[in-house]
Amino acid sequence: MTIEIRSGYVPKSKRLFENPDSQELRRLTAAMPNARRTIYDNYNVHTRVDARSSRSTYIVTDRPQEHSGQSVTRAEGIRWSRVQDEYIRDREMILVDGLIGNDEKFITPARLIVEVRNANVAAMQKLLYYPEHNQSQPEITIIDTPNLAAPGYPDDRAIFVDLEAGITRVFNSDYFGESKKGGLRMWNKKIYDAGGLALHAGCKVVPVDRGQRVFLIGAEPDDKACAAPGLAALDAIGRKAALVVAAHDGGVFQQLVLALQAQAAAPLARPP
Repeated sequence: MTIEIRSGYVPKSKRLFENPDSQELRRLTAAMPNARRTIYDNYNVHTRVDARSSRSTYIVTDRPQEHSGQSVTRAEGIRWSRVQDEYIRDREMILVDGLIGNDEKFITPARLIVEVRNANVAAMQKLLYYPEHNQSQPEITIIDTPNLAAPGYPDDRAIFVDLEAGITRVFNSDYFGESKKGGLRMWNKKIYDAGGLALHAGCKVVPVDRGQRVFLIGAEPDDKACAAPGLAALDAIGRKAALVVAAHDGGVFQQLVLALQAQAAAPLARPP
């Protein structure tokens, strides 16, 4: 199983759209019954699931003591991989290849395989991948079946993460974040094994007085979003400020941003 996946395992399907271009992905997205065309000529897709399913996410391993998150045995992971592969036999699928990372030491070929019924996931993932000019076998694979339930797991939903095999299998979630996070999670493992530490964070470098800089980092998606007003205020006035690193508590981070906004709004003290 591990060797198959590492060498670019693709389950058999009724039909496979292999690396379609953006126009083809747009056409497939437009055909989705839950896709609405906006006045800006884009498509807004209303999903059933609107957040990542952490309580339905499991590491596939027979050594659970090595992981802080919840896990399932390798036998359980293999059982569900067979269920998913059998389901895919009768489905139309999309395959998207690309790269994660832009440092040549850590550039990693990645692949997403997802149901055509959820073409928007493939379209968005294609935008996030760096383009791959030289075809190579993926080190990371996400197989995503948003319409296949996993009875017995929370909300009949499951995300099985096999770090050793380099594959994540998604069941019953049409949320794009499972594809995005699925790839980044496995890439993070590669970075960690190489002695590095990947940060899931938003960061901006702002030129300020006397050549100093402001770095503002958020630990969660909402934190990164709420940082924008504070960053804009600091950017506008070029105020000297210290390094700020957010806590995991979104409320704490919001307070930091409000404090920076207040500081930015205060009159600048000019030297005599």
